Amino acid sequence: MARLIKAIGGEVEITPENGKSFGLEEAQNNVGGYIQILPLDDENVMIMDEEGKLKERLFNVTATKIAYRYNAIFPGDYIVGDVIICKNDEI
Repeated sequence: MARLIKAIGGEVEITPENGKSFGLEEAQNNVGGYIQILPLDDENVMIMDEEGKLKERLFNVTATKIAYRYNAIFPGDYIVGDVIICKNDEI
C-alpha cells in the first residue's frame, strides 16, 4: 500500500486506480505537477513534484525526514509539497 504524505501534515494510504501501479497522470495529480522519482532503497521510491521548490510549495517535514533516513538527499536539502511513497513496482 502506498502513502500520500501531505506537506500540511498527516498521511493517507492510497491505492493505484488500476490496483497495481500509478499511471503518470495519476501520480501527477497526487503530487501536483510533473513527477520526480527519488529512490529510497531497493524496494521503495518517493514521488514528488519536480518543480515544487520553484512553485514555492510548503516544506514537507515528514518527507524530508524520510529522505534523510534513507540518505536520499544531500545534507541541507529538503522536500516540498505532497509526496507519494510506494514500492518500485507501483510506478
